[in-house]
Amino acid sequence: ESEVDKRGKLYKAAKNDGVLTECAHLNAQALEKWVLGRLSKEGKRSIQRGAMAAFLQSAGEELFSVSNELNKVLAYTQGRDEVLLSDIEAVCPVRPENHIFKIIDAIAGNDAKTALNQYEQLLALREAPLGVLALLGGQINRILQVKDLRDQGFDKAEIVRRTGQKEFAVSSNLRLGASFDAGLLRDLLQACAQTDEAIKTGEISDRLGVELLIVRAASKTRDKKRGVQA
Repeated sequence: ESEVDKRGKLYKAAKNDGVLTECAHLNAQALEKWVLGRLSKEGKRSIQRGAMAAFLQSAGEELFSVSNELNKVLAYTQGRDEVLLSDIEAVCPVRPENHIFKIIDAIAGNDAKTALNQYEQLLALREAPLGVLALLGGQINRILQVKDLRDQGFDKAEIVRRTGQKEFAVSSNLRLGASFDAGLLRDLLQACAQTDEAIKTGEISDRLGVELLIVRAASKTRDKKRGVQA
């Protein structure tokens, strides 16, 4: 249960005659602290910058999954006292969402080459172009959501509550949202919808359609930034 009815007889009886323990999910900060504690206990002195974020994005927020993935990392790095980003990439599952984050990050930096490389990696993982497009549009929409809420003055905890997004995702979306203005995000969202329509009506092939979307999005970001600087 997400909440307990403290007015009930069972709750009151347990409180009076037993022990009450809340089995709450760990938040991002607590999870990171738990992982660092395990690493230290196993003789790891440090974890490379970026490796922790990559690990938690891959493992998720369920402690059972985090523990299992960490066991793999510890086995892979046996004999070394530092965990590298390359270690995480070598043994932890790569989720399609991780590539989508990198595509959007590259678009924000007007780096079409890197964005296209991430797209090719998704295709190599047997993700369909239309599936990639759906993930891309959904992620842009989530970034826009958290950006709008942050602009309204809400803190991260309230954004998590209002959007239902995971804490790690909100942190990543806030970071990515800082690289775009809201108008540009809406333009990119509309471009995703237009590309989807063009593919489904046969105007363009699915693979090429997503490639053109990525290139044009990076160009649009560059032009927007030039306009702001001007």
